[in-house]
Amino acid sequence: MSPRPISAARLLTCVVLLFCSVGAAAQTQSLPLTSGPVLPLFRALRSVGLDPQRVHGIREAVLDREDIHIWLNDGTIAFTRAVDGRITGAYFEGDGEVLVRPPDRMERASLGLFTGAGVLEEKFSSAYLRFNDDTARELQPYLREPQEASDFVARNNEKARLLAEMDATRLCISFTSAPSAAAAGDVPPVPDRLLHVRVAGEHYGVFDVDFDTRSPEQIMVGKASAPQENETYYDLWMSFPMRSLRRTALSDARFGGPSGPLWTPDVMSISKYTVNAQLDPPRGLTADATLEAVVKQGGARMVLFELSRYLQLKEVEFEGKPLEFLQNEAVEGSEMSRRGNDMFAVVFPAPLQPGAHFSVRFRYAGSVLSDAGGGLLYVGARGTWYPNRGISMANYDLTFRFPRPWSLVATGKRVSLERDGNDFVGHWISEQPIPVAGFNLGEYVRSSAKTGETSVEAFAARGTERRIPPPTKEDKSSQMLSPRPLGTLDPVPFPPPLPNASSAGQLVADRAAQTLGAYSQMLGPYAFSTLSLTENPSAASQGWPGLIFLSSYAYLSHDQLDAMNLSPMDRVLYGEIMMPHELAHQWYGDQVSWASYHEQWLLEALANECALLLLERTRPADAQLVLDSY
Repeated sequence: MSPRPISAARLLTCVVLLFCSVGAAAQTQSLPLTSGPVLPLFRALRSVGLDPQRVHGIREAVLDREDIHIWLNDGTIAFTRAVDGRITGAYFEGDGEVLVRPPDRMERASLGLFTGAGVLEEKFSSAYLRFNDDTARELQPYLREPQEASDFVARNNEKARLLAEMDATRLCISFTSAPSAAAAGDVPPVPDRLLHVRVAGEHYGVFDVDFDTRSPEQIMVGKASAPQENETYYDLWMSFPMRSLRRTALSDARFGGPSGPLWTPDVMSISKYTVNAQLDPPRGLTADATLEAVVKQGGARMVLFELSRYLQLKEVEFEGKPLEFLQNEAVEGSEMSRRGNDMFAVVFPAPLQPGAHFSVRFRYAGSVLSDAGGGLLYVGARGTWYPNRGISMANYDLTFRFPRPWSLVATGKRVSLERDGNDFVGHWISEQPIPVAGFNLGEYVRSSAKTGETSVEAFAARGTERRIPPPTKEDKSSQMLSPRPLGTLDPVPFPPPLPNASSAGQLVADRAAQTLGAYSQMLGPYAFSTLSLTENPSAASQGWPGLIFLSSYAYLSHDQLDAMNLSPMDRVLYGEIMMPHELAHQWYGDQVSWASYHEQWLLEALANECALLLLERTRPADAQLVLDSY
């Protein structure tokens, strides 16, 4: 299972009802914050510490949440201070145990990859809890007089404050939502219940056990990996629906699309994106984006969107008025790459009503382009250069202003390209709903070919970067072509002679047209009137609707690949498999998508099969080499 960046994965958050000391009457839960600013609440939730007046001994306490069973056998527990009239967490030290039984062979196998066991059964010495149900009241019968309460708070308060930060967004969503209301014909919403426990285990170290009814799969267990190259990744040990929902029929509301933002996947769908962007090479992008949406699940005030952490929102507008938003509110400067998040929250004036149609306008700017040299730029945030709700079908209307002598290629059909002083202004529209939109910029040599009525264009840099950088971890996790992870190659120089961009581009265009024709016979008609391939200065590639980000390695001739001392498998991979694999995603991925991450691998497998079927026709020995390697 591919590692996931914490910024793109769950923040793992939970909430608590107000709890008083032993013998006191339970306090009334505050009403949801359905109007007014949310930032003060968010800041309080993000930094809440332990309450010295709510420290207790605890013995033989049990917390059961469907498939999750937690025992606080003997120890000390301190609850957090109240926020908006509610207690939102607790910190425990002592003797505890957790038990989670995976429901099927798939999840047992996944858990076994990380722990070596088919059942999670672990003792722990400390745990941080957050919840939004009756957990505090549920624990009340097990509370005792504490020993050394002040020492306990002094020792653990700062840890609790730091752990509170990861849960603030999820708690805000819970505290600002009105009771959910389903649109006509939809499945009734499941009540909002949460229990997140981060434990310090005896054998497996620090890991998370999460029960969240707002998630597509309510039970999740995982662990953050050690930071690597300023990025922290999340190992998802297991994830599955809670017991009471496993017998119910699946519905669109379960996942809300292939990768909608967590906790609000079913709130709304976007039907159209209109983006006007100005590019300032080699790094800058300034944009104005309007999203047309329809509410599917009512009740939410806060809605999550994805946007690169390196792009700063300037303004969000709804019905002609500015909206409050939360974006990396506590992160600045050099901390952005390490701790920043590619997700932000928009706060609407009131809870959304099911079936409502509206538009939201975003203005933002930042540095998401990188210069590979030789007149070749690339977009590091290929899928997060505009505010989006994850991969889902929508129409796109894209306008780019960019300076001469640069050329731009984008998803969709180019309907105009005009000179305006020293700039070009280009306009692209999608010919049908597509799952994602992207672009690339460079001083390109354009080569063209044709298959049937489809125009194929390949864009190669006028110069050539001296060294190809290895792919990012995101690239490596999205590529499933080789028996070993891609990108294990160090950045290496192109061997002399340097490839001629125009001739390399023409060969790529001709081969792509030939492959596209073969796939059209094999899989059905190609969905678009054009196909563009743009050089991507990396060892990895990506196939987007009508636009292939193709590795610079795929522009090399067989002789040049041989001169780079690659393995036989890698020579076949870059020379024969990679481009047909990405072209197959025009069908598997861009027209047929996945219901959840459980099925995502199928699209990679089908793209591999298509590429191998073509390879077997002309180079059967190479096809056999690939199969033997697998």
